[in-house]
Amino acid sequence: MRQVAVAQQISQTGAVRAACLVTGLMVLGFAVLALMPVVPGLPSGANDKLLHALGFAVLVVPMTLARPMAAPGIWLAAVAYGLLIEIVQPYTGRMSEAADLMADALGAAGGILLAWTWLALWRMRRVIRQA
Repeated sequence: MRQVAVAQQISQTGAVRAACLVTGLMVLGFAVLALMPVVPGLPSGANDKLLHALGFAVLVVPMTLARPMAAPGIWLAAVAYGLLIEIVQPYTGRMSEAADLMADALGAAGGILLAWTWLALWRMRRVIRQA
């Protein structure tokens, strides 16, 4: 019994490390995209907000899957990151928009709900298989 608990803990630690790595790479990628000079032809308006929402939805999924009970903190960290980007953007020749931050926050919430839904379905599948 103890060996199973240790194996589960090691597996969970690996999942958290992988989630941190994936999330960290996405944070770096988003920073490059958000802070580079404006490129003609990039989406604007509603398409831009949709991309913000989708990006932040994807950003929170790995950590939420690894640590579902930490979702409020994950959401808060994602929104703080979005705010930081909006604060820094004017210094790089880009515009700061409150609507971008709102799209980030909504996208992060949607990503967390998506991850929770996936976990619930995964658990139901395991319960059904055991029955």
